[in-house]
Amino acid sequence: ANGTLHTFLVAYREHPQRLDIDTRGAQTGTARSAHNGTAGPSEARPPSAPADTISFSAQSFETIASMPKELYHIGTRDYGIELFCDNLLIKDDVLFVVFSLKNGSTVSYELSDPRFAIESKRRTKRGLLYEKAIFPRNSYGLGVTAPDSTSRPIFTFDKVTLTRGQVLRVYFYERGGARNFVLTLGMNDVNKAKRLN
Repeated sequence: ANGTLHTFLVAYREHPQRLDIDTRGAQTGTARSAHNGTAGPSEARPPSAPADTISFSAQSFETIASMPKELYHIGTRDYGIELFCDNLLIKDDVLFVVFSLKNGSTVSYELSDPRFAIESKRRTKRGLLYEKAIFPRNSYGLGVTAPDSTSRPIFTFDKVTLTRGQVLRVYFYERGGARNFVLTLGMNDVNKAKRLN
């Protein structure tokens, strides 16, 4: 109902030695055999991640957050707060959207979960011609931004491609308040995001 897609990878054996195989961790065959006593080398195991893929750890997000700002035209100011999209980056078909939120007001700003939607660029009297909500895979840096400080929220998505006439709109909501913002990311901004090696 919400547009979420699920993928299941199934390892099938007609006569399995065990009926339960925990694929959540990248354990070695030796460790598994010692733990269960029945796991053999022929059992299906999740493939190990390539060395150059980004693991979504706090350190990875901090590395992305420390990169210099490259976008300057996507932003808004109001209520003594400046909100900008600093970077759009692609790594291994994952889109990183980096924001900066500078709180120049005298009241802390607590960011609730933003809403992301692919929408038609033009609105009609009856509303939007097209709207599809998308949901982040991961988020980093959400929380409270104190007065006279800056936070850098980061969100990751499966690679997004916009067609002509579409934009990516981001709706920021203040938790328990009314200081809300909307940012519009254009087709060229998203489709030509900087690719990281």
